[in-house]
Amino acid sequence: MGRLGHISRLAYGIDSIAHWGALEAGGVTVAVLGTAIDDIYPRQHRGLAAEIVEKSGMIMSEVAPGVEFGSKWECQTCFLRRNRLISGLADAVVIVEAAERSGSLNTAAHALEQGREVFAVPGDVQRPSSRGCNKLLASGGAQVYIEVNDVLDFLFPPPPKRRKAKSEISLVGDSRAETAILKALSEGACDGDEILERSKLSSSEFNCSITLLEIKGRVASMGLNRWVLK
Repeated sequence: MGRLGHISRLAYGIDSIAHWGALEAGGVTVAVLGTAIDDIYPRQHRGLAAEIVEKSGMIMSEVAPGVEFGSKWECQTCFLRRNRLISGLADAVVIVEAAERSGSLNTAAHALEQGREVFAVPGDVQRPSSRGCNKLLASGGAQVYIEVNDVLDFLFPPPPKRRKAKSEISLVGDSRAETAILKALSEGACDGDEILERSKLSSSEFNCSITLLEIKGRVASMGLNRWVLK
């Protein structure tokens, strides 16, 4: 599978926990700042930033070194602009918590515009920090995240199952009736009435046996009383 990468904001809470978790697991973690690289924010995370770089991660920013914000509005604007970089660098975006108006939803919006897959953790409808996630899920903008395999299966989908060749399919059932049905299907019959005629079974034998074969995974229903070997 290789080393998994993680991208976040070096912020307090879930962001910093995720950075530390990636480091402890031997993964690669990237922090995208809303400030210049020479002005680590929050300052309490300078040690975390140093650890990220030391362990082959990356600290990045589009703000030039030495640039200072002249107002709170400029700072907030730059922090929101930074979110498009996080989503753009990611293969999938996971929203763990989000209020109805939050930077996380801004990141999700960028991700959807960029064609990235978005996952959201559902939460208590009474919790303000879960309302954004729940609305994302309700709108169809995100897939449900319940466990890590939800994302891993998207990033590393299992290979498609190879359809068995007819020569590989056993035509021996657990009863005479099942064997007769399997043989009829192998000869090209697919309509229930045709299978019934070829197998020379009674209607009750056919209905019981075809149901058992479906439960056992030997045949599949195509609807309208049509069947196929599996």
